Amino acid sequence: MLRLVAYAAALVLSASGASLAVAVPGDIPANAHAREFGSGWECNFGYRRDRNICVRVEVPPHAYLSASGRDWECDRGYRRENNACAPIDLPANAHLTDLPYGKGWECDPGFREQANRCEEIQVPEHAYPVYASYGPGWACERGYRAEGNRCVEIEVPENAYLTAYGDRWECNRGFRKTGETCVALNVPPNAHIDSSGHDWECDRGYREREGTCMAVQVPANAYATYETTGPGWRCKRGYRAQGDECVEVHVPANAYLTARGDSWQCERGFAREGDSCVRLEVPLNAHIDFSGNAWECDPGFRPLEGACIQRSSDALNALESAPHAAEGLGGLDTPAS
Repeated sequence: MLRLVAYAAALVLSASGASLAVAVPGDIPANAHAREFGSGWECNFGYRRDRNICVRVEVPPHAYLSASGRDWECDRGYRRENNACAPIDLPANAHLTDLPYGKGWECDPGFREQANRCEEIQVPEHAYPVYASYGPGWACERGYRAEGNRCVEIEVPENAYLTAYGDRWECNRGFRKTGETCVALNVPPNAHIDSSGHDWECDRGYREREGTCMAVQVPANAYATYETTGPGWRCKRGYRAQGDECVEVHVPANAYLTARGDSWQCERGFAREGDSCVRLEVPLNAHIDFSGNAWECDPGFRPLEGACIQRSSDALNALESAPHAAEGLGGLDTPAS
């Protein structure tokens, strides 16, 4: 009776257009339930599907059901072997890794694995044990460096400091390393300490020459740069370099200065001819191209004798076979095809 009521309710919901999952109770096996979304069924927690039935998940000793409820996992300290959980043989001075690969354990800091045991590492004075399966297994304290099997103190000279790792030293800003000492930089006039802090470079408008900084001769309508190559100056916008001076860029009508400011370019719809810009003569069935300073034929047309001719026209065939017949087009200049 209860199954009939449930089946009738499912039919009513289906007829009303509700998006609830529908499954005929008679089609759902024992220890299963209808899926929350979509159609069909799935096994209850603690059961797994075997063809068209749900069978209980057999959990061996020292194991527990997984989050899905369809399998099992071993307790901590045990590892899956076939259908059972075998204990991990944990030696002294070791700890579990909780990883599915390897032996399941690793030695504590200060110990190193040897023949499935953890043997103590001899840590020298001013050192501490580290997690590592390679190397000596220890690292020197800050202010010490390794020499063989011991840690020796680092002698930090005057005007120097220990680096972040603490295993070496560097000179303070304004000093340069010379042997095992830090020597003050001799910064000449018109210079400054560079970004490294251990050398110097000339100021803007000056160039290094034999340990000094000499002024760069900047011409009129120019400005000094920080560049270490080239003349050391650059012309202002609207001027261009010519030898050791900057000459004005003469922009003709219907033109504009380029982004660099040292040359000009014709406006859209004009083409360069010598030192001027002339308006483009765009033939029929053509348009100005992407550059803005030339034209190209429309789709379905091709250039010939300064005009755009339809590809399938008889005139095109005649012109291609007898070029002298193009005289009837007015002797237009032939553009590059």
